[in-house]
Amino acid sequence: MNKWRLLLIIGVSLLLIGVALGDFILSQSLKEIGIPPTSSYTVNKGLVLVENQQLAASPNNQVPITITSLTTDYTIVNSMTSVKSITIIQYPPLLNIIFGIIIVSLIIVLVAGLVILYNKLK
Repeated sequence: MNKWRLLLIIGVSLLLIGVALGDFILSQSLKEIGIPPTSSYTVNKGLVLVENQQLAASPNNQVPITITSLTTDYTIVNSMTSVKSITIIQYPPLLNIIFGIIIVSLIIVLVAGLVILYNKLK
């Protein structure tokens, strides 16, 4: 029983560390750019956000900016008459490792919690 509680504590600790590291890395990866009217900007391997909406989420998206996606690049064209601000999140490779840590820690927490619950109900 004590080993499962220890495993639960380790899983929760890993989860908190993974979320904190992921949040820190994402906050360091944010880049805000203003696109002048009737001009374009090219983005390499990143998630593009316009006014806190993901671009090209659906074909009916009414954001007045056009994105042309090549294999790994985005070309963003501002067709408005005012400057449009975009936020770009570049994905560092370390983020994949942190996502793995979060998934593993969630599995550890789930298994340890279920075993502890089973032992209490038994």
